[in-house]
Amino acid sequence: MVRWRWRSWRRCWVALELQVGAREKPLVPGQLPQHYAPHTPIRIAPPGEIPPGLRKRVGYLAFQEVPKGFKVVKVLSPTGSLLEAAAHLFEALHQLDRLGLEAIYAEPIPEVGLGRAIMDRLRRASSAEPG
Repeated sequence: MVRWRWRSWRRCWVALELQVGAREKPLVPGQLPQHYAPHTPIRIAPPGEIPPGLRKRVGYLAFQEVPKGFKVVKVLSPTGSLLEAAAHLFEALHQLDRLGLEAIYAEPIPEVGLGRAIMDRLRRASSAEPG
């Protein structure tokens, strides 16, 4: 990437080439390969894929509706609003993480508009090393 910067002391344009490589520190957290991850392992799965025996030991991060049988459930948006879900995502993850659960399962969000960003954060959190 090339950025142009005016150097008044030379009265000319100087091209400064900035190379953002894998070894350089990212400018913002969103450029990291993994984002905030709870200490508790997080996995992405619809509620129907989680066996009933496991449900009693794990928390569930639901998009809109409360699935039955989980130790604890946090709903991101009872109305199904992606904006509301995005606003509550990290708060809900922090709340579930503080409960000392065996794992946190997260319901996949529709990948439309903000849903893409929410799923990106969930994928990064699920691929991160705990801690």
